[in-house]
Amino acid sequence: PALRHGTLPLAAVLGLGVAVAALRAAGRASLADALRQAALVPALVHRVPVEVGPITVRLALLLATAAAGWLLFRGGRDVASGTGAPAAVRAIRGAAVAVPYAVGSLLVSLVAMWASSELVASAARVDAAVPSILGSFTWPLLLGAACGAAGGVTAGPADGSMERRTRAMLAGGWRMAWLSVALGTTGVLVVLALHPGAVRAYLDGAFQRGPAAGAVIVVGTVAALPNAGTGAAAAAMGAGVELEALGVSCTVISYTRFPGGEGATGGPCGRLPFAIGSTPAGYLLFLLVPLAGTVAGGRLAARR
Repeated sequence: PALRHGTLPLAAVLGLGVAVAALRAAGRASLADALRQAALVPALVHRVPVEVGPITVRLALLLATAAAGWLLFRGGRDVASGTGAPAAVRAIRGAAVAVPYAVGSLLVSLVAMWASSELVASAARVDAAVPSILGSFTWPLLLGAACGAAGGVTAGPADGSMERRTRAMLAGGWRMAWLSVALGTTGVLVVLALHPGAVRAYLDGAFQRGPAAGAVIVVGTVAALPNAGTGAAAAAMGAGVELEALGVSCTVISYTRFPGGEGATGGPCGRLPFAIGSTPAGYLLFLLVPLAGTVAGGRLAARR
């Protein structure tokens, strides 16, 4: 059962990679190049460092990561259900789904590394992407162990008031976390809806190289929408969100000092349609995100 429930989330991740490969192949990319990019998808789901020439890219497409974590949680619960064992034993049994999941992710990354080395050796490309082998195993292992163990614990009734309270607190905290991210993502979508010109410019640029390439970019953007929601939720709790690339960092949003400005250079971030030092009133609504998440999570914890 652990083997079956550990390979199912990996198959879902690889399905996303196959979809990317199909779109790339439809865009007249070579089959080898399309499959090589598909093999990189697990690395982009688990925030595995990927070396592209002199640059190291670390990215987790949180929508895909959350889907894999949910499948691992359900798998861990199914593996440990019906055993009647104590919670600690159920957690260990549920965490077993992490082993096939991590081994499969490692094998896929080895394929991506081999394909990239072949490109470099043939001088076909000098900037081939190479995922970290250690990260390709450890990050999926940690994700699978955490989600599988949580599923294993919930596979049976709580033993004693202390375990009931602990599980209630964890369930409430988890709801606070995912609901804050969901509300932050919704707020980002509302902001995009209020700026149709920017969305149109993004779509025009995405589909400039054809419908297949544009579809790949849009799929990646949708998978990364919860990343933006996480940043919005973090900013709503008082933390500034910064972007860093090629040694240059800039503050994207901060409620103490809103960056950018019409007619201003805005530094490395470029121009933003608001003056420096003034936060638009509409953005203050993001302050309701952690409040709503805390209330909803607290209610769930109190009920349990």
